[in-house]
Amino acid sequence: VAALPYAATASIAAALVAPLMPFIFGPDSAVSTKYLLMLSPWALVFALHQSSAIALTASDRQGARVVVESLGLALVIGMDLWLLRTVGAGAVALALLTAEVFMACGCWLMMRRR
Repeated sequence: VAALPYAATASIAAALVAPLMPFIFGPDSAVSTKYLLMLSPWALVFALHQSSAIALTASDRQGARVVVESLGLALVIGMDLWLLRTVGAGAVALALLTAEVFMACGCWLMMRRR
């Protein structure tokens, strides 16, 4: 839970810094701005996922965590294989965020199912 304010701050900072990348790293990094903006929510979603995943482990429900995270891994791989050719590199960010949201919700739901 303590990681959530830090993660929210990191997500906001990433979104605010993204437009400055070409000025800091040069014009060749302009394309990275789009990807940093796409990935800016990741820190917050990852913190939510890890908080519930750690709670599952602490409550001796590691098996439930492994199931959720294995399904999340399958989701990210499947989405990458399906979308990479049509969407391009943005598919990787989309797949990662989708899988993280899935794992955050999945771990949270497993915690609720005592």
